Amino acid sequence: MILSHTATSSPSRRSYIGKSIPLLQSKEIKLPSSSCPLLKPKSQKMSKDMEPSGPGLRPPNDPEPPLQYKHRGLYESRRFTPGRIFFVFARLITLIIIYSLLVSPSSPTSIYRSLPILKPSTRQLDFAKHHAQTFSLPFPFSQIPGLDEVLIRLGKRSNMSAPNFTLYTLHILFSLMFTHYTLLFRREYFPLTGDGGSLSVSSAVSVIDIVQVLLYTHTSVYNPTWCEGLFRWGVLGVVLGVGGQWWSDWVKHCFKMRTSSSSSMEKDKREGKSKKVLQSGPWSLVRHPNFTGFLLWKTALGCMLGGWAFGGLVFWGMGSNTWERSIPSIEVYMEGRYGEEWSAYRRRVKWRLVRGVY
Repeated sequence: MILSHTATSSPSRRSYIGKSIPLLQSKEIKLPSSSCPLLKPKSQKMSKDMEPSGPGLRPPNDPEPPLQYKHRGLYESRRFTPGRIFFVFARLITLIIIYSLLVSPSSPTSIYRSLPILKPSTRQLDFAKHHAQTFSLPFPFSQIPGLDEVLIRLGKRSNMSAPNFTLYTLHILFSLMFTHYTLLFRREYFPLTGDGGSLSVSSAVSVIDIVQVLLYTHTSVYNPTWCEGLFRWGVLGVVLGVGGQWWSDWVKHCFKMRTSSSSSMEKDKREGKSKKVLQSGPWSLVRHPNFTGFLLWKTALGCMLGGWAFGGLVFWGMGSNTWERSIPSIEVYMEGRYGEEWSAYRRRVKWRLVRGVY
């Protein structure tokens, strides 16, 4: 909003930013603090009135449709907000709990020392010892000389068997990926509470991770859908999925940093190009490669810990939310914001998750 000359031309009618001012001794108008370009607050509390409206986004007063990311298009400049800090803290606490579940039951750091009622059965513990003796890494990790021995040695130092240490390493891997994304890559507003807030997201993710580990440590010997081969090859699936998701997010982050620079924007303006739709790297193969990687490692981890039946349930649950809610919501937003450029990208890259399948 630009201040009118009438409201600022005489001392008797001063304008006070963010306050009501009389206009010709009649009605009053209200000027928000953002109306003055020299006064830019560092942060503002996100409210319903601040949510942008436009093509693909809901108007401020309309109810939220089911196919919608609540905070898409709302950006915050600060990286270390309460929501982000709590998410990282929750990941750290989750890793500590998982460690206490995977160490030897006789270890002082084992949760079973404090809560013996949670201790796995004798049959399960005997089976875990057998699994530790027969465990080996899948190809191509098996081709690295001495890697199996390194795992055994590191596991003993951590009071874990080789498969348990491998599983814990995978949890550290995708926890680092989540932390890296939340603190460095994520631009959208991430509140502490509310729908889509850090408290609800962190709690759900942590509970799921802990329950999956309990499935492995307590039921694998009784589970007819679980086998050592699934655990072994699940390692490869998790590594490929986490790597694919991180690569996709990294390419997207670099693209946003490059296109948001002033020199790049001026160059695109001179050339008559917008270049706001990412079309390189994994994004040239499918339109949502980050979701592809996410579904891959989540499904692989589910098979590792709960067998193929539980892994299939994870794939169905995560997958249905992805192709029924997440992808349609993002594509509506992108089409509304970027128009023909997004439409051209959709025509060129036809597949959403897997080329030739979907």
